[in-house]
Amino acid sequence: MPLKQNTIGKIMLLLLLMFGVSLVLYNYSNQASVRVIQDEIEASNLSRLSFFATQIDNMVNQLSVQTIVMSRDKSMEEWARSGSRTASFSDIQRQESVVNKLNVLSATSVWSNQMILYLPRKGLTLSSSRFGEYDPEELRQSHSEQWVYQTGDDGSSYYSKFLSNPLALQTEVILETRFSSQNIVSMLDAYKKDSKGDPFLYVGGQAFIGGTTADEKLISGVMARLEGEGRSGKGHFRTMLEGEDYIVFYTRSEALGALLADYVPLEQTLSPIVHSRNLFYAAMGFLLLMVLTVIYILHKQVNLPIRLLVRGVERLMSGQLHYRLGYQPRNEFENLFIRFNEMAEEIQRLVEKVYLENIRFRDAKLKQLQAQINPHFLYNTLFFIKNMIVMDEKQTATGMVMNLADYYRYITRMEHTFTSLAEELEMVAKYLDIQQMRSDSFHYEVDVPHEMLQLQVPRLIIQPIVENCLLHGFKAGNRYGIIQIEGRLTGEGFAITIDDNGVGMREDQLQGITDKIRRPVEVGESSFGLWNVHQRMLHQYKEGGLLFSPSPLGGLRVTIHGSEPKG
Repeated sequence: MPLKQNTIGKIMLLLLLMFGVSLVLYNYSNQASVRVIQDEIEASNLSRLSFFATQIDNMVNQLSVQTIVMSRDKSMEEWARSGSRTASFSDIQRQESVVNKLNVLSATSVWSNQMILYLPRKGLTLSSSRFGEYDPEELRQSHSEQWVYQTGDDGSSYYSKFLSNPLALQTEVILETRFSSQNIVSMLDAYKKDSKGDPFLYVGGQAFIGGTTADEKLISGVMARLEGEGRSGKGHFRTMLEGEDYIVFYTRSEALGALLADYVPLEQTLSPIVHSRNLFYAAMGFLLLMVLTVIYILHKQVNLPIRLLVRGVERLMSGQLHYRLGYQPRNEFENLFIRFNEMAEEIQRLVEKVYLENIRFRDAKLKQLQAQINPHFLYNTLFFIKNMIVMDEKQTATGMVMNLADYYRYITRMEHTFTSLAEELEMVAKYLDIQQMRSDSFHYEVDVPHEMLQLQVPRLIIQPIVENCLLHGFKAGNRYGIIQIEGRLTGEGFAITIDDNGVGMREDQLQGITDKIRRPVEVGESSFGLWNVHQRMLHQYKEGGLLFSPSPLGGLRVTIHGSEPKG
C-alpha cells in the first residue's frame, strides 16, 4: 500500500517524530540546565569555601586582638620594669599575675593557643608553661609581625606572630602568640563532614595543612596547579587527578596569607543532574517502549487487517475468485473479514453462473455460425451438380454427389465443434476435388507434419478460405491457380497457412479486410466466410484468428493461428 494512502503508517511516523522531537528538545534543555545548575553549584561551593575562610580569619584575628590587649596590660609593664634575674617576692607575685592573665586570655579563644613574653634587655622569657632565658639569635630568625607557619623540632607545626620588632633590643617587652595547626585540622574535618570534597590550607611550596583523612597524593597534584599558575584571590578550575576529572575551588585567607582549597570529583558535583537525566532517559525509554507497543498494536490490529482486505480485493479484481481471508484479527475487523469471504463466495458463484451461461451462449452461436456456412456451400454445390446433369456428365455428377454426401455427413455432426486436423484436411481435399471436377484450372498441395494431424481444430476453418481463393483469387486474374496448404507448430500453438498465386491485394485492401472480419457482420451482407472463421477462432482460443499478408506465390496468404483453447 503506498505511503500516501497508508493512514496507519502516517500515525506511526507521527508518533516516532513526536518522540524524536521531545528527545531533541530535552537534550537541548538538559544541556542548558546542566550549565545553569553547574554554575550555581560552583558558585555555592565557592561561597561556602569563602565563608569557611572567613571563619578561620575571624579566629586568627581574635588571637591577634588578644595579643594587643595583653600588650597594654599594666601588670605586664610593671613586671617587665622590675624583673631581674634574681627575683624578689614582689617580682614573683607580679610574674604570677602576668601568667594568670596569659592563661585567661588564651582561654577566651576556642582555639588552643599560647602567649609568650620576651624581655630583650634582661634576656628572659615568660609563658604559662615556662620562665627562664632565651636565645636572642633564635628569636631574630623566627621573628615576624605576620602570621608565619612554623615547624617545631618534634615535627609539630604551628602559626606564630610577634607584636613588637625583636631586632630592637631596647624594646622592653615582645609578645608572641602561637596556635597549633591542629586547630585548622579540626575545622577542616568539621567542614568535610558537610562537603563532598577534601579541603586543605595551602601554605606555600610543599607545605599544607589537611584534614585527618587528607589524600596527600591528590593534594600534591592540586598544589602543583595552584603554585604553577600563581593563583590568588578566589575562583575554581578543572584538572585531571589520577585519571579522574576534578573541580578545584580556592579562596585566600587574608589573615594567614594562604590559600584555602577544596577539590571535588566532577561526577559527584553533577550527580544530582546526572541522576535527573538518567531518570528522564529511563522515562523516555519507557515511553519509547510504549510508543513501539502502540505501533505494534496498530500494525497488528488495524494496519495488517486493512492490508489483507486490500490484497483480497486486488486478488478478486485479478480474477482469483477462490481467494479467501484466513486471518482472524479477533477484533472489530473479524466481522468484516467474515463478510468479505461471504461476498467473495457470492461473487464466485455469480461469475461461475454467468460463465456457464456464456459457454452455452457461445456454443449456440458457434452452431448458428456453422448453420450459416452449410447453406452457402450446399447452394454452390447443388448448382454445380445441376449443371453437370444438364451437360450429361453423369460420372462427374455421381462423384460430386458422393463427395457431397461425405462432406455433408461431416458438417452435420453438430454434437462436436472440434475435429482432428486430419479429418478437416480430408474434407478440404474432397471439396477441392469437387471444384476440380468442375474446372481443371488449378491444382493444390498439402504439406502438414504428421504430428499435427491429430491436433483438434474447429470444423470448417480451412474450406471457406480455399473457396475464397477459387472465387476471388483465380477467376479475377484468369490464370492457372496454385493452392498450397502448410501447417507448423509454434511455441504458443499452431499456424496453418493457405497460399495462392491469384491477383493478391494491396496494403489498403489487406487492412480493409482485416478491419472487416473484426467488426460485427452487417445486415444483408452475403459473403461472411472469412468473418465466420475469424470469429470462431476468437471464441475457441485465448489467442486466435486470421492474418492476411502477401504470398510468396504472388497472391494472398491467409494464416490461421491459435494458441491454448479456452475452457
